Amino acid sequence: MAQTLKDEVRKRIEQAAIGQLVQNGMHKTNMRDIAKNAGITPGNLYRYFPSKDQLIISITKPIIDGINIIVQKETGIDIDLSQKQRILPKTPMGMNKLTYMELILVEKLRNALIEIGELSVAYPLQMMILLDDSIVSKHLYQWGISIIQKAYDDLFETINIESDQINIMINVVTMSFCEGVVELLKALLNDKDLNSYISMLDSYLFIQKAGIGELLKHELIHGNIKEKD
Repeated sequence: MAQTLKDEVRKRIEQAAIGQLVQNGMHKTNMRDIAKNAGITPGNLYRYFPSKDQLIISITKPIIDGINIIVQKETGIDIDLSQKQRILPKTPMGMNKLTYMELILVEKLRNALIEIGELSVAYPLQMMILLDDSIVSKHLYQWGISIIQKAYDDLFETINIESDQINIMINVVTMSFCEGVVELLKALLNDKDLNSYISMLDSYLFIQKAGIGELLKHELIHGNIKEKD
């Protein structure tokens, strides 16, 4: 009976926290108000969750775990970030490396972002909380940078300019891309229309593909980088 009571109190705390976080945002939400809305004392609340950060981690765990699983599934086979090996299969005969890189990255990004959209529909309030603090944006940005940078290192090499310049431009393009994805996810949370989200995502990927593609094409034309043999 005591264990059931503890579980019930924990659920009340988490529901109260979700309500406060959605209403007030992460930075304006405090433990005292969460305790009041959960119908318990602040002291009792701290027995369950020693800090606001730990409480937020608990209620957003389905989203964070889901994103990590999606990213691993989409990148764990062809793109292994822990191994020093070719992260993309050999470029097909007759296709240049730039086109191949664009196709592979867009396919992986599309698959992952559709699944993240589905995750958002399943846990809308938790995703809303994470988007409010840009936590999802940070996850997407780190993932995107890892994929694009390693794909670039595998297929191209810098010859006439500092490699840091290319890295900085890749970071800029990726950051812009992730900010757009966050806006698409916010739109999905507002209208709950997954089909509309996928349609907008496809249009967005079509536009954004030109970003990294045009950057690399420009550097190839000017002889600053070259395709690896």
